[in-house]
Amino acid sequence: MTEKTVGYLLLLLGLTIIGFAALSVYNVFNGSWEPFDIFSFSGISINTADLIGGDLSPAQRQALSSQMGNAQMEVISRDLLNEPLNLAAHLFLMGFVVSVGFKIASLGTQLIRPIKVSLRQFNENGQKTT
Repeated sequence: MTEKTVGYLLLLLGLTIIGFAALSVYNVFNGSWEPFDIFSFSGISINTADLIGGDLSPAQRQALSSQMGNAQMEVISRDLLNEPLNLAAHLFLMGFVVSVGFKIASLGTQLIRPIKVSLRQFNENGQKTT
């Protein structure tokens, strides 16, 4: 293959990669596609029995906690924590994919362009000769 053919193939490949990444980001933010499920943290919850009765005796605390049972209150839900992180990770990953596509397309354009070298020659007096 000639240099120009390889250059056009690399340019096409790089633009295809960039187009796929742009389409992926658009569809994820549009809601058509789901982002990559990288993060899967559990929600943040606290035990409300530990918050009540800070000045009670240990026996009263024990009675209160046995009366309330295991009262877990969810402060931040699992979805509220994971969705923005997965969106940010998807955007970061697609930014990396776009930069790879740019490098490939840039290499293709360098192979397509003709390389012209023009040398200037000067004589002993410093004047330009043709």
